[in-house]
Amino acid sequence: YEMCLEAYDQTIQMEYKGIISNKYLDAMNHLLPTIIVKSMNDSISIVDFRDRSGFYEYVIIGDSVEKVHNNPDIRVCRNGEVKTFRINYDFDDR
Repeated sequence: YEMCLEAYDQTIQMEYKGIISNKYLDAMNHLLPTIIVKSMNDSISIVDFRDRSGFYEYVIIGDSVEKVHNNPDIRVCRNGEVKTFRINYDFDDR
């Protein structure tokens, strides 16, 4: 449980803004859901095995995503429409 709290805190602290360039189940890392976000200067790998918000299931390659530091919301823009997901680790589901 404490490990999940730590992972949640780390996820909330993350900040990124860019385009989803890849989405896959990482065969080298226990099939963890992984998303690669490419920005102007960098790429970030988002590996989040505990989130229950539907973010991973919803996003597709080419979506624009933005997550602000210290905020649980992730904004996804697709074809001019914005959808917001709130990171949900469902701590009651232990």
